[in-house]
Amino acid sequence: MEESQILVSCAILLAGVLILLVRKRAAARNIDAAYLKRLEEVMESSEHTKQTCFLSLESTQRNLEALQTRADAAEEKLSSITDSPTPERQKQYEAAVLLLIAGQSPARVATLLNLPLRQVELIQELRKFVAEEQSPTVQANDVGPESEPKASAKRRTPNRTKPKEKPVLLTDVVNFTDMVGLNGLDNLAKSNGAAA
Repeated sequence: MEESQILVSCAILLAGVLILLVRKRAAARNIDAAYLKRLEEVMESSEHTKQTCFLSLESTQRNLEALQTRADAAEEKLSSITDSPTPERQKQYEAAVLLLIAGQSPARVATLLNLPLRQVELIQELRKFVAEEQSPTVQANDVGPESEPKASAKRRTPNRTKPKEKPVLLTDVVNFTDMVGLNGLDNLAKSNGAAA
């Protein structure tokens, strides 16, 4: 009987050990399954983050390329504006002044001479500014001798009037023969020549 009790107790002990081993393996499998599931979630999340990052980088690259293209175009435009004018460009500016003096609109002058409208408008503003600057100095010169006291007028030599010098106009300086053939300036040169 003792042997049977020992056998029974060994069987119970073996069964208990087997149950513990099975439970540990099941718990380890559950933990492994949880780890694997978490690992899969992390991998999916990292894959999604990686794709988003690459898309963002591609978008940023496209934006930078577009910005670089715009900056290059702006630089070219700025350099073309700031470069010293060539003789051809100077002739265009002179012709623009002549056409503006003749009464042409800035838009028409810009179209005829293939100049930017803003430059023609600036030329017109400068012409008006120069005209305004010249008119007060001429008036001040006219007013000056009259405002002198009468006593000094007696001491002066007899009243000799100096002929006023005619101001130099741009039309006197510009040679119209250089302008002939520039976008319809033939007619302007001919009409100015006929008017003279």
